Amino acid sequence: MAGETRISSPEQAVMDALNKLGWADEYIFQYSVAGGHQFRGGVVIDFFIQSLNLAIEVQGEYYHYGKGLEVTLNDKIKRQLLEGMGITVIYIDEFDALEDADFYVSEALAFRDWSKER
Repeated sequence: MAGETRISSPEQAVMDALNKLGWADEYIFQYSVAGGHQFRGGVVIDFFIQSLNLAIEVQGEYYHYGKGLEVTLNDKIKRQLLEGMGITVIYIDEFDALEDADFYVSEALAFRDWSKER
């Protein structure tokens, strides 16, 4: 369907953990920054918690770690853009989200990053 946002299993796990931990009304899923994917230089944050100025990014094993240099560089540029705007970026790896989302989301909310990307 047009305009429908797809959600991966790891993203759903993070969303469920945020809701369970009492953050249901505090985050925006798929938050566009600088025009999002519609504009050159724009990005989309998986989960943005404005009150903490925190971006939580779910890192899929295949897409973010297995697709090569271009995706890796895009992730680094995205991080630099967000951090340049004063937004802290915390990554949660796909397998961690699926194994124990409550723990990793709690850690992310405390600004602790356990991902391969850190």
